[in-house]
Amino acid sequence: MTEDVFERIANLARLGPYPAEDKAKLSKDFGRILELFNVLAEMPPDGEAERRRGGEAERKTVFRDDVVKPFAEKNKIIENFPEKEGPLLKVPKVIE
Repeated sequence: MTEDVFERIANLARLGPYPAEDKAKLSKDFGRILELFNVLAEMPPDGEAERRRGGEAERKTVFRDDVVKPFAEKNKIIENFPEKEGPLLKVPKVIE
């Protein structure tokens, strides 16, 4: 990747400014990233690569089933809560 291309990408991405000694390394890193995108672009978009690996048959669900369980420690949580207002637990405002 040329320095001009690096400068343009960095400008479009609102990155930088960079010291001159960092530009060579970052330019090389950006070039490698772009090469990886080219590899991805060569992959078939229709799932052909997945079928070659065995597809759906090899997939396993790694998530556990959602099971509702009673929680006996509710009062401990309420006791340790930093702010309370009557029976309510007060939390910091997250929406302005």
